[in-house]
Amino acid sequence: MTDQDPTRVPRRAVAIGLPALAVAACAPVKPSSATKRPPVPPMTGTPTARPSSAVDWVVAENAKPGTGWRRAPARMATDDQLCGYATKLVVSAGEGVPLAVRSRVGAWQATVLRIGHYGGMGARQVWRSPSTEPTDQPAPKTADDRCVTAGWHAQLEVPTAGLPAGAYLVVIEAGGKWRYACFVIRSEETKGRLVLVAATTTYAAYNTWGGYSLYKGPTPAQPRAHRVSHQRPQDGDGAPKLLSFEAATMRLAEELGLPVAYLGSEDLEDPSRVMGATGIVSLGHDEYWSVPMRDNVTRARDAGTNLGFLGANACYWRVRLVDGDVVCYKVDPDPTPGRSATTLWRQGTAPEPENSLTGMLYECFPAEGDLTIHDADSFVWEGTGAKVGSTYAGIVGTEVDRVYPIAGTPASIQVLAHSPVTGRPGIATHADLVYYRAASGAGVIATGTMQWTWALAGPNRRRGLTRDGVALVRIATTNILRALATPRLGDARPPRPNLASVRADPSTRTGTGGAVGRA
Repeated sequence: MTDQDPTRVPRRAVAIGLPALAVAACAPVKPSSATKRPPVPPMTGTPTARPSSAVDWVVAENAKPGTGWRRAPARMATDDQLCGYATKLVVSAGEGVPLAVRSRVGAWQATVLRIGHYGGMGARQVWRSPSTEPTDQPAPKTADDRCVTAGWHAQLEVPTAGLPAGAYLVVIEAGGKWRYACFVIRSEETKGRLVLVAATTTYAAYNTWGGYSLYKGPTPAQPRAHRVSHQRPQDGDGAPKLLSFEAATMRLAEELGLPVAYLGSEDLEDPSRVMGATGIVSLGHDEYWSVPMRDNVTRARDAGTNLGFLGANACYWRVRLVDGDVVCYKVDPDPTPGRSATTLWRQGTAPEPENSLTGMLYECFPAEGDLTIHDADSFVWEGTGAKVGSTYAGIVGTEVDRVYPIAGTPASIQVLAHSPVTGRPGIATHADLVYYRAASGAGVIATGTMQWTWALAGPNRRRGLTRDGVALVRIATTNILRALATPRLGDARPPRPNLASVRADPSTRTGTGGAVGRA
């Protein structure tokens, strides 16, 4: 989201009211029989390459008994009552995860759950702490650059030896109250696998715990932070981005038995962790990328690794990672010049618009519209019954991307959905869903809407999301994930270039994403 947006409303606030998944200050509720998911369809066309040695652990893990993970929204603790965090957000298996907790409502206990399918339960309990008496924790500190760190003492350490890679939810409970925390166990081997990336840099960017985020200070008169840390609890329910944008896709990928691997954003700075992967998936809200992150993912694509962007606004802000913290000056002067200066990727002294990676530009916030099928002749829509002109409400928003006939947009791009959207007064534009082939034969798919993965949670009356829309997204996401797990998808399923058919204007000033070029 651009800081030039005068509403300055964090996306998490807009998302309140989503079904099933926890968003902002609202925990998930149990789905009724009316919101049961459609069955996973068979994949037609090119089969997914899945070496048995690569999927055995996924299948075996999800055959284990699941555990209920949802907690009653009315019992969610405030920051003053109960909250905590893992002092190591992304770890390797076998590395302990220290938990730092502050409880003012009595002794606390932590339950650690791995996110997965598990017969539809959505999680499996892997560890439970003893009851632990609260201890005094120091007041959080705010540095000169407004970076907030809690600096709390870790009282317990979660053992991870023998645990599989994946995303883990920590349920902290005390005095009848609860709060979440989370961590990720990274995969040590990603070659030949479909890598699901938890957008941990974006977790930090939006986190307002302690008063400051990369968007705002404690009051409108106080400036935003220039640096944000993972060394503090997350706001809202304690794991808002994981649960609202990422968990549903993780569960579906494991339900399908795909050869998944897991990384955090910071892991993308290590080229050895991405080179040789069959596919890399950005799970929905993946806005903040460093130069090494983008360079390594681009090199992986150019060596044959497929890419999937299941949201919008990916790779929008350029950041630096310094000692585990996320640095971004945004529109303020950055003391570090050159390519690493933290501004919009599409602006600065060396503009690199995101369309050369995702195929599109971030277009608009807020935005709302019906998903409109533009080209039904694609593996993405197989089994959905979608036809040219078919519309599905509740899928497009609250942020969207759009394809433009400008430098950087791949010549092979195929527009599969071209959806009219309205934004704030005076803004009428489009959101696109695209597929292109890189020169290496890799395939790249971008859904162009932030609400795509929300639809995996089930119908939503408030947003007009119906059973038909839910079924479409579930089947299409199944097709996308299976396709991205196919080596060099672009060669296996070549796109049919059709950008001219949407008559796109090369002007990039129709939305709120900002002009392309030097700021």
